[in-house]
Amino acid sequence: MTDEDDLEERVDDLQRTLEELRREIEPRPPRGPGGLPRPPTPGELIRFADQQAIPTAIAVLEANVRALELLQGALRLADTGRAAGEEVERTRRRAADASRRSLDRLDRVLDDLQEATRGDTLPENGDARDILQEARDLREEIADRIGEAERDRERARDVERENGTQVDSTADGGVEIDVEDELDSIRAEMEDDEDADEKSDEDGDEEN
Repeated sequence: MTDEDDLEERVDDLQRTLEELRREIEPRPPRGPGGLPRPPTPGELIRFADQQAIPTAIAVLEANVRALELLQGALRLADTGRAAGEEVERTRRRAADASRRSLDRLDRVLDDLQEATRGDTLPENGDARDILQEARDLREEIADRIGEAERDRERARDVERENGTQVDSTADGGVEIDVEDELDSIRAEMEDDEDADEKSDEDGDEEN
């Protein structure tokens, strides 16, 4: 399994974990005798207000997983060794930078969610705390995989410079990728994500 395959697997695991976390901590209507819905108590109303921030935080996490998925595509694209190497490299670096920013945001939101599952907000929800820890562990694994992929690529470029050659990963019968189309697609998605990030930051400033 290559670093890129391993990264893809970890990102998929993180996506599934976030979906599980959303289901686990989604607010449920209070129930009375016989399991019938009942009006919330004042304390439940306060907790409900706190919990409304949690789905928003989960949505932020899921949005930032997209940047990690873009990095997967950029890494695979860089592996093609095609003539458009400089443009591929610029796009790969941009995707890597976006992924690092996403990992930083993941850290901040996971911290917020961790705080939300302490104390009185979700006192009974031990499962949510376990899933949060799993998400944090996956985030660490993804950061490690990104670092490993970056180091492997640097070593490969050093070897190419020393030998004066460039490895063509499509020579072994692999699927040939349309570099320009892939670049356009990755750039467009990164621009959409950057616009969404700016809007999210502006919304956060307004709330503060």
